[in-house]
Amino acid sequence: MTLEFNEGQDFSVRYSLLHRIARSDSAQVWLALDKEGDERVCLKIFDGNADMLEKSEAAIQAGRGLIHVNIVRNYECGEVDGNLFISSSYVRSANTFNPNTINFTESWPLLEQLFSALEFAHSLQISHGHLHPGNLLLDDQDRLYITGFSLPASLSDKKSNNNAAYLTSEVQRGQAADSSDDVYSLGCIMFRLLTGQTWHPGETFEVNSLIPAQVQKTVAAMLASSPYDRLANLGEAREVLGNYAQGISTAQPIEIPQATFNRSSTASATSATSSPVHQLPRERHQISSTVVLVGFAVLLVLAGFVFFILPNTQSIPDITREKINPSKTPAPVAAAREESPEPQQEILAPLEIAQLECLKSEGKRIASELLRAQVELEDLGVLLWGGEPYYEISQLADSGDSFYREEKFREAMKTYEAALNRLGELKKSIPFVLEENLATGEAALNAGEVESAIIAWSIAHAIERDNKDIEAQLHRAENLDEVLSYVKTGDFHERELSLSEALKSYREATKLDPKWQPASEGVARVRLKIAKVKFTDAMSVGFSKLAAKQYDQSRQAFARAQEIFPKSQEPIDGLLQIDLAERMDAIDRYKTAAAEYVQQEDWSGAITEYESVLKLDQTLVFAANGLLEANERLELDATLNRFLAKPTVMRDDDEFTTAKTALVSASKFREPGAHLKQQLATLSRLITVARIPITVELTSDNKTEVTIYKVGNFGKISSREVQLYPGDYTIVGKRRGYRDVRRQLTLLAGELVDPIYISCIEKI
Repeated sequence: MTLEFNEGQDFSVRYSLLHRIARSDSAQVWLALDKEGDERVCLKIFDGNADMLEKSEAAIQAGRGLIHVNIVRNYECGEVDGNLFISSSYVRSANTFNPNTINFTESWPLLEQLFSALEFAHSLQISHGHLHPGNLLLDDQDRLYITGFSLPASLSDKKSNNNAAYLTSEVQRGQAADSSDDVYSLGCIMFRLLTGQTWHPGETFEVNSLIPAQVQKTVAAMLASSPYDRLANLGEAREVLGNYAQGISTAQPIEIPQATFNRSSTASATSATSSPVHQLPRERHQISSTVVLVGFAVLLVLAGFVFFILPNTQSIPDITREKINPSKTPAPVAAAREESPEPQQEILAPLEIAQLECLKSEGKRIASELLRAQVELEDLGVLLWGGEPYYEISQLADSGDSFYREEKFREAMKTYEAALNRLGELKKSIPFVLEENLATGEAALNAGEVESAIIAWSIAHAIERDNKDIEAQLHRAENLDEVLSYVKTGDFHERELSLSEALKSYREATKLDPKWQPASEGVARVRLKIAKVKFTDAMSVGFSKLAAKQYDQSRQAFARAQEIFPKSQEPIDGLLQIDLAERMDAIDRYKTAAAEYVQQEDWSGAITEYESVLKLDQTLVFAANGLLEANERLELDATLNRFLAKPTVMRDDDEFTTAKTALVSASKFREPGAHLKQQLATLSRLITVARIPITVELTSDNKTEVTIYKVGNFGKISSREVQLYPGDYTIVGKRRGYRDVRRQLTLLAGELVDPIYISCIEKI
């Protein structure tokens, strides 16, 4: 597995990963936030498999109508960096169904949910194809969910060989799945729960098994090796297994009907013996095709009775017999009736008999045509939109039947033809009926008139059953009552300022009918109100943290507010206030530090702090003046320290003048510090004594010429006193043929100097 994701990471532009639920060698399953729908979804991310995107999209589209409480819905699929992903509904606190930890009786409430979901899916001609315990989830409310419906089988987790044991050989060979494959997989699960063992083709229940024979027979029918021999009616299997789980006797044999499956396509056609179809709400107003077929069969039987049996018991056969045996005389009547004998029946000629037979045959044909027209119109929902005219036509057809039974074949034919013509006229009115009900249904939907909308769209759907748009509108009409209820509840919560409950109600309404404008407007309006509340809260937190100088938390709060309303200026202003406050705090810190350095007469430190302030704001006068003064004091301090460190330099007139100038400048400061005062006192004393000469006695051997640089040449001496100002002097002795001698002399004011002897004694 090469995929690496982190909590909080955005996946594509729509999803944000919250928490990883599971991982395998081929995929990861994450709980994610759908930022468009603002709801949690389950996101399965495959390692690669981008080539399956088109098939997955087609499969998900084909399963759009698969909405059942026990089936996990697949919303969409996509591809990111070559990795296929599928989003589906999230099952909270889900665990995989484990048949090894539960017995059949305990698991029956869950199995009933499984049967119900599969029967519903099969009624829509949708098969799972790779059903096994790994695709069954249980939530914390003991509700069972089927995952992986309508997805390509190649995306199923094939890591465990145990899963393959639940699949038919046809599916494992890659053939398209149908409902018989689901029946087999379900049988494998039943066998596992009943026996605790895994089913292998060719196995049977143990001979001494305590499981009733009828249960064994039912499960065996589900596990038939050939799809054509497998059980087709899951309803009967559920009844047998449910009775056993609940301790109800199953001694009475129940015939197990077999299926006729067609594996030519992914979805199998439902056989005549299949389980009852679960009706969607929009189907409850339709005329069942089964009812129509049964009615058609009953009408055919009645027609046969009318055309073949009744004529044979009425007068026509008698007339025919009279025509064929003209010489036959009626039997003698009783003496009591001799006084009023019955008139002798008319004997028909062969041509008349042929005409009657022709009329009778033509009547059958027209009656059959009439019956087909009736069935066709009933298929188009005529009972919904043409009730009264159709009733009159039915009465007219019944009159034709009465004429026929009375051997009035010409009248019967005319009546049948009249009924047939009126049916034709009724059929011609269908486009107008459709147009009228489309308009009525649309108006009723917009006005929120539930009953009128359902009636109108039911009629339209009965006329055009394959029209997906009409089917969708009928679905909207059937949900309208519930939608209105949710909107009303949302409006109440909104007025009570229970915004989260209001949003929940409006969202439920939009789930049922995304096109219902009051619901979508309610969602948008309440989301805006919630956003405003969150925005206000975030701004309040931001300013309170700003006042407490908790700038990081304040900045985070303003950032949250900016995420809610990116175009709002208020969070930007708040962030600017944080920057200003931080700058002012920094200026205060630098100012305080500079004042401390000034107090300590540490002018270098003060200069650093003032320069830091001016980097933040060059307009601050205190910093500019402070920096100027600190530089002056630093320069003065350096000058004073130079004379104090080496006062002898004041022997030079220029230096002496500079020292006196520095002393005067330093004396001008109103509040000199202790350090400056000490400097002034010391320098003042040094300047005072700097021009008091000191007597220095020079001695020599009277052979060496003695010179003091910058003072004078004293020649060859034996002893001489010289008056010198405090300072540094260089005394040099020179004698021909001898190496020069040099001596440095530092005179300090107030200090006595010993006689200095200068003599060249080292010959060259």
